[in-house]
Amino acid sequence: MQNIRCQLLAIFFAVVFFAPAVAAPLTAQDYMEINQLYAAYAKALDTNDGAGEAALYAPGGTFADAGSGHKPQSAATLAKSAGAKQMRPAGGHMLMNLWINPTADGATGQIYSLVVSEDDSGTLDGYPALYNDTLVKTRAGWRFRSREIWTGKEKMPPPDFNAVKNDKFVPDSKAIALPNQAIKALTPEDYFEIQQLYAKYAFATDEGDGPMRATVFTADGVITSNLTDHKPGTMADMVQRTGRIGRQVRPMGGHIMSNISLTPTLQGVRGVAYAYIGGKPGELKGTPIVYNDLIVRTPVGWRIKARNIWLDNEKDSPFHPGACARAPCGPLSPFSARKNDP
Repeated sequence: MQNIRCQLLAIFFAVVFFAPAVAAPLTAQDYMEINQLYAAYAKALDTNDGAGEAALYAPGGTFADAGSGHKPQSAATLAKSAGAKQMRPAGGHMLMNLWINPTADGATGQIYSLVVSEDDSGTLDGYPALYNDTLVKTRAGWRFRSREIWTGKEKMPPPDFNAVKNDKFVPDSKAIALPNQAIKALTPEDYFEIQQLYAKYAFATDEGDGPMRATVFTADGVITSNLTDHKPGTMADMVQRTGRIGRQVRPMGGHIMSNISLTPTLQGVRGVAYAYIGGKPGELKGTPIVYNDLIVRTPVGWRIKARNIWLDNEKDSPFHPGACARAPCGPLSPFSARKNDP
């Protein structure tokens, strides 16, 4: 009897002290606060508020960048930093594609930044950057535990997506649209989950990772673009095509997403977003595109069922500047201008 009791106690302590920690899901409140944390960072940086920037880190927090040789430095030193104030709105840090994943002790965050500045002649220059962060929830709210910044032409190591243990967008045959009986209003959780779809799509595309890119689509999802003559392509086609595109030299290049507009419909959600595929550092030259999406709720969460990608210079695009001269531009008319649009 004594031996059985000892064995049970040993099992109990093994479970309590050695079982792997489980990541708690993030709430809409968490996503909102983390978004505000990133916005506050940009504001502090662009107004030369070193103390305000340092206050966004948890006690003992660290940052690393080219200036430190990418070796972690105490974030407390930021309070004494004296950077140049950006002349907004001509200059400043524009942050996009925030991809957040929960961890056992907080969350990880990855985000693109486009730093815009104006020279004496009035010419705008753009410098892309990528932030890799770990986040922790403190009594004062969410804070950065660590931050590594990659800018310009730095040769950064490819991100280890296998380290993202709690990515909710994984291959799943159950990712098929659920039937809708009526148009349903989106909850805050819905909005944030769909925003994460867009962010992960950008990271996967810029890594040339076709299988990862496919995880944001339904199992029967389709994608069309100028590469398919705007005829629906399958997920297998997209996986192969993404692999051929190859990895973008981030942070120099990449898909910078913005203006994500979501409208509930009977089929699910109509999503329209702008994207800018960055060019060389120091040049605001790139490729603007528009995503026209049908997003549906599945048993495993929100997924993109159909995506039509339009380059800004395609004259047949319903989003082309001349589209309104060809047809009335009512609330939804541009989205049905082409038969293959979702």
